[in-house]
Amino acid sequence: MEKPCCIGVVRDAKDLQGIDCACGGAPAYLATPGDSIARKIGVLVLHDIWGFNIPNAKYIADHFASNGFHAVLPNLYHGILTLDGWSGTEFNDGEPLEGTRWDTWWTEITSDAYWNPFHERVAAAARLLRDECGCTALCAIGFCNCAGCKPPTPCH
Repeated sequence: MEKPCCIGVVRDAKDLQGIDCACGGAPAYLATPGDSIARKIGVLVLHDIWGFNIPNAKYIADHFASNGFHAVLPNLYHGILTLDGWSGTEFNDGEPLEGTRWDTWWTEITSDAYWNPFHERVAAAARLLRDECGCTALCAIGFCNCAGCKPPTPCH
């Protein structure tokens, strides 16, 4: 592989603006706007395949907060047996999205055992936005940092 398809997407976490919290028994990240621009709209940010442990989705939550929206990012992979998100760095998008490790991880994150806590965490995130941030409307955004990557097909 000459270079990863996702090079440059993982950034240093030093400029994050939000705070660490918890939602549904899992780590979460909450970004809130300044009082002068705060809207009553909450955004649930759903991370990509690399998960909660790299700062990409946290920067997206920060972006929404800088535009007046409360944003929460729950760790939707927390507690699964195989991997807490597919590993990657700024210069390496991790192992290929194929093979035994991929198959095991993919099987786990597409099982009912994964989706039950997923729904609980999403509901907890919605409650956090409503009860703690005062949001009266909610929207959700999911994304993939890997342009052209359509898992489970390898992106390189």
